Amino acid sequence: MAKSEKDDPVTGPVPAAEPTPAQPATFRDKEYRSRMLVLPDWRVLLVEQFKVTVEGDDTTAIAFLRKRSDFEQVRE
Repeated sequence: MAKSEKDDPVTGPVPAAEPTPAQPATFRDKEYRSRMLVLPDWRVLLVEQFKVTVEGDDTTAIAFLRKRSDFEQVRE
């Protein structure tokens, strides 16, 4: 039987490394202090204090906000 590359001869199988979560992305609203945004997939984002923050792996929300001229991504 072939030995798996992920097996350690002393400790046995090596567990896969946990993926590191993507950092949240924050966008500044150039027009409104607060508002509700509806994404194409019908999810809702809330702008509060001129900012909205989404998970770093939420590609739908990030693409939606990046293509709008009334939002700019904040580098933190």
